[in-house]
Amino acid sequence: MTNKRERTIYNWEDEEDYYLPLWYSHLNNNEWEPEPEIFQKSFLSHDKNILSFSGSMNDCFEIVFDVLGYNVIDITTKQELDQINNYEGVILKGGSDISPKLYKEKNQYSNGINGKRDFIEGLLIRKALRDNKPIMGICRGHQMITAFFGGTLFQDITKQKKKFDNIRPIAHRATHHQIIANNLLKKYIPHTFVNSYHHQAVKKVPDGFKVLAYAHDSVIESIYKPGILGVQFHPEALATDYYQSSFDWIQLFEWFVSGLQP
Repeated sequence: MTNKRERTIYNWEDEEDYYLPLWYSHLNNNEWEPEPEIFQKSFLSHDKNILSFSGSMNDCFEIVFDVLGYNVIDITTKQELDQINNYEGVILKGGSDISPKLYKEKNQYSNGINGKRDFIEGLLIRKALRDNKPIMGICRGHQMITAFFGGTLFQDITKQKKKFDNIRPIAHRATHHQIIANNLLKKYIPHTFVNSYHHQAVKKVPDGFKVLAYAHDSVIESIYKPGILGVQFHPEALATDYYQSSFDWIQLFEWFVSGLQP
């Protein structure tokens, strides 16, 4: 019988292989699982919860989900996650790059890799799948969904994309640009002018997902399958930026909490 430690560390979908730390051989044994910090629920103001890991624009998420009547619980350990059964979905927030090991590549241009975060977000995705809860990934989270389900990334758009498809990329770091969205996504967004804060992007779309939006340079801006949505832009910032956008972007999060069905 094959020992679990002899298995490939990239078999994301093997339900028996729950030894997620083995995916992160670049970590020391004590780095991926710190002492548990038991989550205290006394300050929660709503009866419904969204699970996540702390990332970029946390305050924006708090505002959006408070309006919708949800708490955002940032999970930090497996022990915390095991104690929570009352939740309505998982949000994967923005942040630094995921480990290229998750999509079977060597690191060429990835920065700020956080193995603990990769590990916890892998657990969050598995929990949501088992409990039939919706999953929404934003920017880094969009890329995490891609890697989890077997897709790949451009580690740096400017250095790799033109060589791949001969299309020169537009600016994607700290800017705004138009996207080309299909009719399903258009139902839940007020317009197609989005923000952009990334240097990586989806290269190979995971099997079973379809693309809902592209940028004009063919960068994939959204992927979807029923119950799971990834977007490369930041709708939480668009919904809460008083000067540049509209709270109508909350429609996208309403779709998420309703289950992300077509």
